[in-house]
Amino acid sequence: MSPLPILLSLLLSLLPLSVHSQIPTVDATAVLASDGNSITYLARLALNTTPVFDSAIDSRFAMDTNAQVVSFSNTSCPAASKLGISTLVTGNTGIVAAMFDSFVANIPILCRKNSRSIAALGSKNTALPAQISRSLGLPLRFAYTLRDTSASIFFGKTAWIQYTQIVPPVTVPVEFMQIPLKLDGAASYMVKMTGIGIKAFLTGQEDNVEISVTQRFTTLPPKIYGFVVAQFQQEASERKIKRASTSAYNGKLGLCYQMRSSDVTRFRNVTMVFSSKFRWSVPADKYLVPKPGTSNVFCLAYLELAAGNGSHGVIGTLQQEDRAMEFNLERKSLGVSSPLIGALISP
Repeated sequence: MSPLPILLSLLLSLLPLSVHSQIPTVDATAVLASDGNSITYLARLALNTTPVFDSAIDSRFAMDTNAQVVSFSNTSCPAASKLGISTLVTGNTGIVAAMFDSFVANIPILCRKNSRSIAALGSKNTALPAQISRSLGLPLRFAYTLRDTSASIFFGKTAWIQYTQIVPPVTVPVEFMQIPLKLDGAASYMVKMTGIGIKAFLTGQEDNVEISVTQRFTTLPPKIYGFVVAQFQQEASERKIKRASTSAYNGKLGLCYQMRSSDVTRFRNVTMVFSSKFRWSVPADKYLVPKPGTSNVFCLAYLELAAGNGSHGVIGTLQQEDRAMEFNLERKSLGVSSPLIGALISP
């Protein structure tokens, strides 16, 4: 038996707190491409043939909610491969008490030379959520929180709380608004958007949009994109914010304005409406981004879905940041939390 679980028990016995939960957890580091839009969250996983922690191959696997099979960048995988994940142990004050590795045995791993290692978060039985659910006897669901430089993935939990930053910390429940997930026949996680607006609303729309962890900016169908742009331009005009004769990220973001960061916070939220009547309000700092190398130019971070470039829009990582996104694969439902005020913990 590995000495780490024994050491963990000894450490916990010395801590002035009781164990609150043990959460199968994967941490990730964000890497943003030069185009400002392509983003990769590299999750830390360990690949091994035996549960010997000091001999595990500690690798980075790119999070991908479209992928259905874990893949490893190598010519061959060890026989009887085991994938190591971390277990985050927290106490009754929200403090992280310990973290140790556990191994999910004998999951299918596809080995490919000169390709990126992929942490498959898709909905199929071969992807990580289903594999971990079966191996550890957990509910078939997972959640993640995204930040601009990092992310965390949590598997199998059904209830969440968060701790405030005040001392002593206070627990606050995390409430999720539910949106039906479209999974049948689709590799992507899709939801149905029925409206959008800033000051006025465009309603009567029914557009399927993908929840993405690989694209930073939200992509909208042409009619919706045009409506959002017109609404934003009207508000910028009312606030006497002048348009800048420039673009960002090699022209990818073409609608830029001369403003300070304090001006950004004064803009209204963009609100997306979904089939469950849930209204997802996006504050201005999640749809206006600074032009690199400047301090007083901000650009509207929406993209228009090009003709012939697929049939659906995308909700990017920028607008998911600082929320908990919970994928309940048993009920085919996506839970979206309000902006988090503290660490996400399971009671």
